[in-house]
Amino acid sequence: MMIRPKGLLLASFCFWMSLCKAQERPTVWFDGLSRSLFARDAMGAASPGDSVSQQSTSAGYNLLDLNVHVNPTSDMEVMAQLRVRNELGGFFGTGTSVDVRQLTLRGTIDNKIRYQVGDMFLRQTRFTLFNSASDAEELSCGFQPYRDVIDYENFYGDNRWRLQGLQTDFSLQFARFIRTLAIDAFITRPRGSVLNSSGTYLSDRLLGGASAVADITKQWQLGLHHVNLFEVPTSGTLDVAVRNPVHCAVLHHQQGGERWTHETTLHAGTSNRTWEFAAEGQNDLLSSGAFWELDSRHKSADSLWNWNMGYRYVEPEFRSAAAQTRRLDWSSAMQPSTFATYTNDQLARRLSVFDLLVDPLLYNQDLAPQLMQFNPFLSNVSPYGDATPNRMGVFGSLEWGGLKKAVNAALNLTALSEVIGQGTENRRRFGRAECQVQWAAPNVLNIERGVDVTFHSKAELTRRDGNEFEELDLRSMQSSMELKAGLSDALTIHASVSHWTASGEEFLSIRDAYGTLFNFESVRVDRSDWILASGLSYEWNRHTYASIQYQWWGANHRDEATPDFQYQRLFFILSINL
Repeated sequence: MMIRPKGLLLASFCFWMSLCKAQERPTVWFDGLSRSLFARDAMGAASPGDSVSQQSTSAGYNLLDLNVHVNPTSDMEVMAQLRVRNELGGFFGTGTSVDVRQLTLRGTIDNKIRYQVGDMFLRQTRFTLFNSASDAEELSCGFQPYRDVIDYENFYGDNRWRLQGLQTDFSLQFARFIRTLAIDAFITRPRGSVLNSSGTYLSDRLLGGASAVADITKQWQLGLHHVNLFEVPTSGTLDVAVRNPVHCAVLHHQQGGERWTHETTLHAGTSNRTWEFAAEGQNDLLSSGAFWELDSRHKSADSLWNWNMGYRYVEPEFRSAAAQTRRLDWSSAMQPSTFATYTNDQLARRLSVFDLLVDPLLYNQDLAPQLMQFNPFLSNVSPYGDATPNRMGVFGSLEWGGLKKAVNAALNLTALSEVIGQGTENRRRFGRAECQVQWAAPNVLNIERGVDVTFHSKAELTRRDGNEFEELDLRSMQSSMELKAGLSDALTIHASVSHWTASGEEFLSIRDAYGTLFNFESVRVDRSDWILASGLSYEWNRHTYASIQYQWWGANHRDEATPDFQYQRLFFILSINL
């Protein structure tokens, strides 16, 4: 069985842990996560006729992630995350796997210099090293258990990338000129040398960086950040290697008053990306760009009002691999995990929004030196986050929390345009309006915990003027609503609906292996996705909950060659943070 050699490894590790615990100096403690998940999918009544595929499928698993923390000294910690996973339907070890999911050593030197080796989570600025949210992030309204699974399985947390390497940081205090200076440096290896299908070895890909943040006064702060994604040519057999250094300066000013707190932040930086060829007579490919952003934020002392306004300018050739890498890469061969084909003709089913919500395997964890492909149906304004190249314009937001915090509302507005036109002198114009309202209504209908209503909506617009070949108009709308009613202190009944729709034309950029734009693909978007769900949730505490839901989902295509589909799902999850 699969478990035997790995089970021996686990038993040996636990025996070593017991020996460590028996000694006086080391300390061993545990935490982790346990999850049980089950899903049963079935074809809906509105699906087209299909006598070839299965009418229903079911799958699930139980897993335990045990984090073992060992403190051999008072200033050192070793953490190993051991995963034991069993697919539902497997007995006596069948379908069971044991893996080491994370391994990290961290500590301090002389109580001054912190360090960590192994798996780590890194983030700098939104333009140098940042893990932007995915296209389906808005679906967290009413579907938080799914989002929790995707974020946990892909190590998405606090917009950080999970990398492997060495990191160290320390801080200094000064008597004059500046108050404190914090230094952070790291070197990681996102990809090792691997053999690909063509029989050649890819070179080691490394990511290094450093930050220096100085508190000049209580009001002024200056930060300098640098990252560089590069390859080591001698570690592979390819005759090309990439270099992508990015520099960023951040100037922050904060001023507080009796009624308001004001913060102003200026980001500015440059980037270079070079493809270096070893062959003689072949010139290197070099591109460089710059960016700057000014953001002013204001917060009332009573926290009832928050608002901000800013301007962002990102040049077309600005490239920052660690900030522009997407969680979803639509150029890869992503296929649905359930009902991959449908109808009697066995058509390949296009990915729906629901597939992005339920399948953690669709998501990316590797940094890419080229711009990944995106899907304009989901997002077209800023597909690479705030670091999206060839964008300039204004943005702002307004938040309000009043009526004794029973109502919270937020509005985000963005108006951008291209810096230069692509394929034409005319430039695209982008607009986005996003709002969210949360209402907590206590003592409604004599329900013990009251009723909570959450509404979220986002509209995007992309337009370009010109002749019949240049003109485009793409509109999309994403809306969701969730209703929760507390039947007791722990038991909650909830219902939600989500609807995504888009229609119009767009031109997708076609780039070569080095990220050079050489053509465009005209696409017509005209479809809508929808999800309905209802269920019960029970929370023992904020670390332990169980949820059971019944969901109806599908897609309506306005293309006669692509039939609509509808499916149903029974979903259960039990999650325990140990």
